[in-house]
Amino acid sequence: MDKQRKKRIKRYTAWGLFGALTVALACMPLLAAGREAEDAPQASILSGTAETGEISSFLAGGGTLTGETPVEVTIPDGVKLTGYLVENGQTVSEGDPIAAVDRVSVMTAITQVQQVLDTLSEEAEALRGETAPAEVTALAGGTVKAVYGEKGDSVRDVMLEHGALAALSLDGLMAVQIVRSTALAMGDAVTVTFPEGSETEGRVESNLDGILTVTVEDAGYEMDTEVTVTSEDGKRIGTGLLYIHSQWNAVAASGTISEIRVSVGDTVSPGKTLMKLTDTGPAAEYQQKLDQRREYETRMLELFRMYQTETVTAPCDGMVSGVDTEGAWLLRDGGSGWQVTLLANAPNGDDETAYVNYVGQVVSVGVDGLVLRMNPQALSITDYTDLSGVPMDTALMTQSAVYSAQAPVYALADGAWTQLDASAISEGDLLLFAGDADGNFVWVVRIAAGETEPEPSEPEPSQPARPVDPSGQEPEQTDPDRPSGSEGMGETPSGSQETRLPSTGTAGGTGSTFGNAGGAAQGETEPDGLATVTVASVTPQEQMTVQVRIDELDISRISLGQTASVTVDALGGERFPAEVTAIAGQGENEGGNSKFTVELTLARSGDMLPGMQASVVFPLDTVSGCVCIPVAALHEDGGQTLVYTSWDPETGTLGDPVAVTVGLSDGETAGISAGLEAGTVFYYPYYDTLEPSWTPEKTPFFG
Repeated sequence: MDKQRKKRIKRYTAWGLFGALTVALACMPLLAAGREAEDAPQASILSGTAETGEISSFLAGGGTLTGETPVEVTIPDGVKLTGYLVENGQTVSEGDPIAAVDRVSVMTAITQVQQVLDTLSEEAEALRGETAPAEVTALAGGTVKAVYGEKGDSVRDVMLEHGALAALSLDGLMAVQIVRSTALAMGDAVTVTFPEGSETEGRVESNLDGILTVTVEDAGYEMDTEVTVTSEDGKRIGTGLLYIHSQWNAVAASGTISEIRVSVGDTVSPGKTLMKLTDTGPAAEYQQKLDQRREYETRMLELFRMYQTETVTAPCDGMVSGVDTEGAWLLRDGGSGWQVTLLANAPNGDDETAYVNYVGQVVSVGVDGLVLRMNPQALSITDYTDLSGVPMDTALMTQSAVYSAQAPVYALADGAWTQLDASAISEGDLLLFAGDADGNFVWVVRIAAGETEPEPSEPEPSQPARPVDPSGQEPEQTDPDRPSGSEGMGETPSGSQETRLPSTGTAGGTGSTFGNAGGAAQGETEPDGLATVTVASVTPQEQMTVQVRIDELDISRISLGQTASVTVDALGGERFPAEVTAIAGQGENEGGNSKFTVELTLARSGDMLPGMQASVVFPLDTVSGCVCIPVAALHEDGGQTLVYTSWDPETGTLGDPVAVTVGLSDGETAGISAGLEAGTVFYYPYYDTLEPSWTPEKTPFFG
């Protein structure tokens, strides 16, 4: 009996221990879950009320601030400056003087422009009455790829918009360019894939400087179609836009399109009539002459203003840069002896009695210049139009001199000044040299042309021919090994050659640099008289620009004139309004898709500097009158978007979920288009701290 009882007790004890162990094992997950719940980040439950409001979406990008493009300050080629009136970094207003010009060189340029104007007027008059062709014909055979105009369209309007009336492909090929460095070589085969998935074979035409050009046989492909290029091994090279490989544009100057005789895809031969025009007006050559004359008239007004004000003025408000006080367009004073700085025609209204004058005769014309016999007696002349009192007796010309310049000289004939080329000067000519008190030649006048061979007084072999000093004294002896005429005509006291004013003679004449015999390199005046020289720049300070890169999927949402907000990091995050002023017409491949450059312009704040980093936000769509809640209140579950409308504070349980449809969102606030009414209270968890779900101690990889 006792034994049986003991056995039963042992059996019950064993079962009890087994049951306790089973219960303990069953409770362990619950204990672990409870501990994990204690260790997990704790959420605060926030609530809100759905309200009716407005939602706006946006695009964001970044770039670098850039200053405005400098406006060049130019002078006509041949006009000379006597000095700058501003310094680099100085701020000026439009119309402020930038530099002083030499009036005599301006007058010479005026004479040159007037001559061209007279010629253009004669040529235009000869073309008056001729009319432009009434047909637009193909100059070469090819396939019509585009017809831009329609019947009744203005030729000028179509040309302004498209640059052509029609476009032809001359070789039957289309091409695409991709900016990417690859190992592909000319002639390699590639696959070109179109947006709808069709493919065709292409060939690499060139691979230069990271730009790959691929051509395909044209099968009626449209221009600007975006295609993808893949190598033979299946590697994606990039995307680009198709264009006509060898293109010819049909153009016209004026008129109205009255008939279009071709369509896209037609094959035409040379001479084929593409369009007929009416009201074509004057011939293109006549219109071209009129346009050229207007350009010269504008130049003439510019020169007149320079002559009257004796200055070059700022073209706009801004900061000056590019001032070069060593520029070749500046007149210079050599500092000693006779320095030829200018040859010009008539006296310019200054006090002519201030000039010192010497008369001489040309003995010979050689490689070293003009060998002269000079009268050492200085003359004072009141009126250069009356030189009857100038002594021309060659017996009084006892000094020897060399005039080492090949420049125009001026003569007075029938009351008008005429400019002569250097080649017109010959032996026996009488010349008058006018100089200022500082020893600088102001102009040279040919008094009379020689008729007979003069009997020159040759300079002694040991004494090179020398110009006379303004005082009338014989210049000091120089090294006999120095080339004739090298001193006193084009060198500074230190012996360095002085650059002098190029000739500003009639169109077609050659210019000269005045200096020692043989001279420095000679400048030339453009025969059309419209060439200019940039002497400074003025950078406007009113605006700044910033460029951002926009993905090809979003570029259609950006338009010219669109407003945006620019935040400059260096200015404390202050926002500035900006406007889209340029959009790239073609994207650039970046990582398999295209990016388009968008330029924005904004008013310049006083603290803005080029190079500062800026963030740009483009407002896009706006929806008004929608139900708005925070994005954080949305909960995704089983393919539905839910909003919880109740909360049990005792259990911390969110309840009464409502399925909603989300409309526009700006990233922080979501617009609810269906499922939630204004005034509904909603609840959502908010984690103000975030802790890791594991620590090294809980991870077996740590000790």
